[in-house]
Amino acid sequence: MAIARSPSPQARASLYSRSIRTRIIIALVVFPLMSIIVSLVAHDGYRLDAITMAWATALTGFSPAWFGIGTGQPRILAVYDTLPRFCAALLSVPFILATGQIWIYGVLALLATIVASIAFQLRFGESGTWFPGARGMPSARSFPKVGPRQSILPEALTPHPPSR
Repeated sequence: MAIARSPSPQARASLYSRSIRTRIIIALVVFPLMSIIVSLVAHDGYRLDAITMAWATALTGFSPAWFGIGTGQPRILAVYDTLPRFCAALLSVPFILATGQIWIYGVLALLATIVASIAFQLRFGESGTWFPGARGMPSARSFPKVGPRQSILPEALTPHPPSR
């Protein structure tokens, strides 16, 4: 696990920020496609519920849980993953009971995940390099030309054999 082997907090911050940038790029493609698919398969009257729940579920992929596990800091999971989602669920209960609208939970879960991700980035990530196009983000031209059996994926997504 690269995060556990990182020699310094700066190296871990760089690895985390590169991972998030890669996830943002993937999400820009996947989330709209996911929304279209979910809206096509959801029953009438439940499309908004289905889409907000799909987004809330998919955004858990931005959780810093892997960072907390890799650095041996389980508190990260509690503070930046479990607690925000628990609070979203708890806050949504009275609204759902009062209105019968399930999408409220999806929206609160989305907001909780976004706020927690930003808070985590500010505490543990590189400053000013989170979003695509930011300093240090590779451009499309920087990816190598590919031949057979070569990866077009950024290094953060390319599988590496375990080190010995």
